[in-house]
Order: sequence, then structure tokens, then C-alpha cells
Amino acid sequence: MRPRELIIDGYNLLHAIRKSAFSRLPHDLLRARGELLALLERYAYDEKRRLIVVFDNKLTPAPESYSTARIRVEFTNPSQNADEWVRAYVESHAHPFLLTVVSSDIEIARFVKAMGALPLRSEEFAIELFGQAKDVEKPDALLNDAEVQKWAKIFEMGRKP
Repeated sequence: MRPRELIIDGYNLLHAIRKSAFSRLPHDLLRARGELLALLERYAYDEKRRLIVVFDNKLTPAPESYSTARIRVEFTNPSQNADEWVRAYVESHAHPFLLTVVSSDIEIARFVKAMGALPLRSEEFAIELFGQAKDVEKPDALLNDAEVQKWAKIFEMGRKP
């Protein structure tokens, strides 16, 4: 069976990590988002999985979407939130039983379960993510200055990497 594609509510996961004992993410939103994506990219590579990370586009201007080898990052349009994007994606997916949706929202969990997808709480995924990133306490597990600049330019200018 194909590995499940992970659909992640990015800000839900960011908030769950900040509340946890794993919280080493900076308070600056752009940098925290960049470091989260770097962690997710390593996780996706190690687990050989595809991830879609969805961010609400109300907090900071950002491009609509872009992709790396294993991660697709989606920013909702300003009139939509991540929950609405996730609902639409799961509803339109040909095989929702191949999806795992990471969110802390109970209504989203109920919806995706009813559609045949697997819900996973952000807090539970954070534990899995940091269990996978055994080197997270080491400074090199975080973004270096060049990576931070790359992500910041993407977020600020709306261009693709």
C-alpha cells in the first residue's frame, strides 16, 4: 500500500510545537515558519512521504503555493482559512483513504474521518516529528542563515524557490 499523503495545517502544528516541550522555534513568524518547513522537509525525506502544508494567508503576505521535492506548501487566499482548504482538498481527492490530515481542529478531524481519511492531532504529530528529528537539540538541526534567507525571500517576495 502507498504511504499516506500528509496534509498539515501549518499554523496548528506550529502552535502545538510552541506549546510543547520541544519548542525551540523562534517567536518571529517568518523564521518559525521556515524552521518548521525545514523540519518537515527532513521528516518527509527520511520517511519517504509527500506532505502538503497549508497556511492561512491572513497573517503575512505569501505566495499562493510552491513545492520542493517532497513538500507542497499552500497559502490560502485571504478569504479562505486552512480548514476550508483542507475540507475542499479531502472532499475532491479521488482516494481520501490515502490521506492523513494533521490538525488540532475537532471539526476537521470529524470531517476527514467521515470522508475516509485519517485524522491526526497536531500535538501527536509533533511528538512523531521530534522523535524522528533526533538531532533537533543540536544547532545544525535548525536553519542556517542561508536557509533562513531563502525562506524569508520566498515569503516576503512571493516567488518560487
